[in-house]
Amino acid sequence: MNQLQLHKKIDELIEKGPRSVSREDVFDLISVNEDAREYFFYKADEKWLGWLWKNGFLDVIKQKAEDPTRYSYSTPELNYLVRVSKKVPDQVAEIISEVKISKDNFNPEVVDRFVQICSELPVEYLKKLVKKIEKEKWIPLMGIFNQWGFEYEKMFEKLNKAGEYESVIILAKAVLSVKSKEELADISRIGLSDNTFYFSDLSHTKVFKFLVGISEKYKEKAFVLLINVLKEVIGLWSEFEKEKDKVFRVNGDLALYDINLFELELSCLLYTSDA
Repeated sequence: MNQLQLHKKIDELIEKGPRSVSREDVFDLISVNEDAREYFFYKADEKWLGWLWKNGFLDVIKQKAEDPTRYSYSTPELNYLVRVSKKVPDQVAEIISEVKISKDNFNPEVVDRFVQICSELPVEYLKKLVKKIEKEKWIPLMGIFNQWGFEYEKMFEKLNKAGEYESVIILAKAVLSVKSKEELADISRIGLSDNTFYFSDLSHTKVFKFLVGISEKYKEKAFVLLINVLKEVIGLWSEFEKEKDKVFRVNGDLALYDINLFELELSCLLYTSDA
């Protein structure tokens, strides 16, 4: 069977719909070669999602990457999830919630596409996944990659607009994750910028903008979060070689020599992070 004939068979199977086919029917076709697998997930619509998940055809998103230090958008199953998430966001959000993310099964492509999906989800589904993002440490896991944070800005925007301030603080805690002493030591050894956060430019997330503009009821929680982050950053100095001419042992992107930290107000953070 050549590829044109194989595509025709897949079209016929898709036309029948998930209620009229067996697991073996699908498996036999999409396992012929990589092109068949890609074509099937390109043609399948949202009506197939529940059936595919139940029958294990999306299980690849649960597996650890062969090389977790690199990735590209090459998994048809993930491309499918991104596409159908616009039609059935509730089902896709539920699938994301069921996939455990950890060092043991880390796949950077999965986390990247999940973040992309989350940034486009309606707020009622997004707020349920924010705790997962923070608890499973998606941002630190993706630390070796060049994270820009635009998707997190979208999440903050949606949560803020809907008045989901508790979720704003939880997401802010995730975004403001501080690198470990070991990570910073490795970075210092290879001569890269020793940014204490995991984003190439934290300002793209607009995290401080949304914390400063938070409802009065949640301002104390926002301030406590920022103080704890500041304490964590300052505490990193002890693991680094002491230098007599420096107060802090970790470099930052901002010049703070003219700032009195004891008189700093929350509104100042808007300038320093989003200027």
